[in-house]
Amino acid sequence: MRIGDQTVDRVRALIDVVALVGELVALRRTGRNHVGLCPFHQEKTPSFSVNPEKGVFHCFGCGKGGDVFTFVMETQGVGFLDAVRILAERAGVEIEQSAGHSRAEALYQLNAFAARFFQEVLLRRPEGAPARRYAQSRGIDQELAKKLGLGAAPDSWSALHERALAEGFDPELLKTGGLSVDRRDGKGHYDRFRNRLIFPIRAVTGRVVAFGGRCLSDDQRPKYINSPETPAYRKGEHLYGLAEARDAIRSARTALVVEGYTDCIAMHRAGIVHAVAALGTAFTPRQGELLRRYADDVILVFDADAAGQAAALRGMGVLLSKGLRVQTAILPPGSDPDSLLAQGGAEALREVISRPSDAVRHHLEEFISDLRDAGPAQRVRGVAPLVDALQSIDDSALRDAYLAEVAGRIRVDPRALRRGQPARQISKEVEAPAEAPLELNSSSTELLRLALSDAAGRTFARIEAERVDDSRVRGIYTMLAKTYQESGAVELGRVLAAIDDPAIRSALTAIAASPETESIDLDRLLDDVAADLQRRADARTRWELNRRLDREQDPARRREILLELTKLLQKKQRRI
Repeated sequence: MRIGDQTVDRVRALIDVVALVGELVALRRTGRNHVGLCPFHQEKTPSFSVNPEKGVFHCFGCGKGGDVFTFVMETQGVGFLDAVRILAERAGVEIEQSAGHSRAEALYQLNAFAARFFQEVLLRRPEGAPARRYAQSRGIDQELAKKLGLGAAPDSWSALHERALAEGFDPELLKTGGLSVDRRDGKGHYDRFRNRLIFPIRAVTGRVVAFGGRCLSDDQRPKYINSPETPAYRKGEHLYGLAEARDAIRSARTALVVEGYTDCIAMHRAGIVHAVAALGTAFTPRQGELLRRYADDVILVFDADAAGQAAALRGMGVLLSKGLRVQTAILPPGSDPDSLLAQGGAEALREVISRPSDAVRHHLEEFISDLRDAGPAQRVRGVAPLVDALQSIDDSALRDAYLAEVAGRIRVDPRALRRGQPARQISKEVEAPAEAPLELNSSSTELLRLALSDAAGRTFARIEAERVDDSRVRGIYTMLAKTYQESGAVELGRVLAAIDDPAIRSALTAIAASPETESIDLDRLLDDVAADLQRRADARTRWELNRRLDREQDPARRREILLELTKLLQKKQRRI
């Protein structure tokens, strides 16, 4: 699928980059730019700059840069087309799509159809009665079911399959999307989800990427099933409920993480809407990155049993490695959020959430309780899972403080906990530039600065692209000049979209967002750059003439070459 260039340009023009970035980053104005702490790496001194006139952002710490589409792609983990859709909806622009769809796009459409079918069954169709009774028994009313997109798969082998075929969907697409399964005899397909309450799994953009289903009868196994991985869905890359909770998490800067679908729904029933679920898998770095975009703090609300606490410990390590502060809400023994809500009501659940404990100290106490009579070696081995989790913390002061606290509690030298630990790699997110810098000479840098400044028109009129010796800079300069000729202004966003090399994009956004431009005499800079380019061109010409002179045997031609060289040398001396 393709979205027309005119539509993309219109969306780009309508979106205020400062307002967009400002929803995630606290910005303050400095001259023409707005600056704040980078959302892409951890820093204490602001190096992230937004230029509203050019519609771009750039971090001078990690090198990330781009326009409004890039920002949405980076912060929401979506592709370009989804970024355009998100911002088009924000700007009130209707997307006109060309014919032809990718396999993933076809699956998105199929999933959207299936989600509508499942919800229709749950809310209106007679065969949805068992699911309605179950939902009501769990306190899920129609309003919440609609909000979360809940549905029901009827007790039928082919209800969804037949409806999808009637709507024109390819049977192979249903199989690829995990909605249908081959029959054992190889003759046809049957529905994967049957007689189940359905939970649509959405990407952060809101698009349905997969489904989960809970059985509705006691003799049905397994209790939960989920869609397999597909071209539109990768396990461990999504969080259940994030699309619905994103704004609340961003507002509170805190996310609650629970174990499963019904726990997440219980939170919503209690009015706690900044909750997500880990989809029953081990918490992944990708899920941690998703949360870090919107939250500074995470509260883990996992079951109090051994399996739940082991999962919480693993999740804590991942979240700490992403620079998040992690706490744990202590549930009563034998309880989970859903059962606690059923037994004690919303107030009981809110009470637990309101007094979380530091996650590291919570797990330390759990380990200590089992190691009171153990010897030193056994104590060190006993806390090894906690120490492994702490090793992922990038903040060395915080990491060492936690390790010292653990060592103190188990009565060993802190060095004993570090012994045998693998050498830490420098965090790419914190220390290393995300984009390798593009090596440009000063003349090229200043030429691009002029092309992106208020002197762009004068620059393009005076300096032709052919005079630029660096082929990369010449190509960029040509594209910038073309947008100026077409619209009377440099459209940096269009140029960035046409450049594949991230180093070149980073160099452009760095120049555009640089505060240096504000204090420069642009006319004098133009004179200097034009003169420098001429000097470089003359030097290339002299080199070429000398090369020809060395090879030329004809006396008359040699005199002509020498005359040209003399004129160039005289020109150089006049400049000096």
